[in-house]
Amino acid sequence: MPQAAHNLFLIDAMSLVFRAFFAPMQMALVSPSGMPTKAIYIFVRTLRKLLKEHQPDHIAVAFDLAAPTCEECDRFVCPCADGRACSIW
Repeated sequence: MPQAAHNLFLIDAMSLVFRAFFAPMQMALVSPSGMPTKAIYIFVRTLRKLLKEHQPDHIAVAFDLAAPTCEECDRFVCPCADGRACSIW
């Protein structure tokens, strides 16, 4: 018996947020304190539309970080055989 097909959506969140932030709109969407909320609104609206229209079984959303990755930081160090500190990577 063949297995049922499953839908998986992979979303590049930062790309979607970037496009949403710079999307032209007739009115500005801002919070009462003046913080721009257009990107959040468009991001959530897009996710809701995807869920409604495609009804995926699985979703993965990836966000890029401005912070350094583990390869770029020295917080994971181990002592080398000669006593000096060396990176695991």
